[in-house]
Amino acid sequence: MKDTVIVRIQWWLWNQMFQYAYAYALSRRNWCKFLLDVSAFNWYKVRENELSLFKNIPPYAEVKDLPFYERFGLKWKNKWIARWVRAVWWRLNPNDYREISKWFDSKFAEIKNWYIIGYFQTERYFQEYKEEVKKLFTFRQETEDKVLEYIEKHSLKLQYMVMLHVRRGDFQNDPNCCTISTKYYTEAKKKFFPYHKLLIFSDDVEWCEKNLKFSPTEIHYVDWLNWIESLCLMSKCHNFIISNSTFARWWAYLSDFDKKIVVRPDLEFDRRVKGEAYCRDHYPIEWIPFKW
Repeated sequence: MKDTVIVRIQWWLWNQMFQYAYAYALSRRNWCKFLLDVSAFNWYKVRENELSLFKNIPPYAEVKDLPFYERFGLKWKNKWIARWVRAVWWRLNPNDYREISKWFDSKFAEIKNWYIIGYFQTERYFQEYKEEVKKLFTFRQETEDKVLEYIEKHSLKLQYMVMLHVRRGDFQNDPNCCTISTKYYTEAKKKFFPYHKLLIFSDDVEWCEKNLKFSPTEIHYVDWLNWIESLCLMSKCHNFIISNSTFARWWAYLSDFDKKIVVRPDLEFDRRVKGEAYCRDHYPIEWIPFKW
């Protein structure tokens, strides 16, 4: 395994995509192979590996490829003991690395440690391989067919619409996260897309219907689509007003429309702080920061 790096995959699909993109770019940059470790989903049942929903199945690590303490954790029945052993061991092991900052860390761009854990939620880790990374997330034909059927059924003219994303859900209950006010959405539409209709996706549609003051004739709420289908639909849009969510960032990122306009908040996703100093690594430079 000397010429192979292993990156752990964890949390939501959009987190998994950043980790996959990071692993791919790291292997290209260092001329080595990479494997994705999805063993965390064996004990963390709240989420599941969804990268295999894309057309291009990534290379996965087998149990024998993992460090001793990770293999130990998979076998031990008491998961708390297993997690304690892993936590102690990786601090003593020079051959793996944990991301300790949410900002871009140049050490990670060239690192050759063979077992790596982190979120890597910035394009800067894979920007030079942008087009290759986007191809990693090619959708399966059945996903494309389902989305095209949805577009036709609802007569959506995506070139004249703006994808607007409202993230609430777990953000409301996490003291380290921040939901965005309705003023951001209404003011952003008024300034950048006054004549466009809205394609709205949210994990709290009921709240949106009560609080977003848009005319019913100018909005369409996306429903009856799963995560991968929603990602496929939104990636076909031309214009975006996104929330401080990594999921929405991938929608806009995967869009191939050359003249797309992406309006994003001047707000970081995990602090109740506004300002560009807290957003410098999280968004592509051409996306428009909007203050409200």
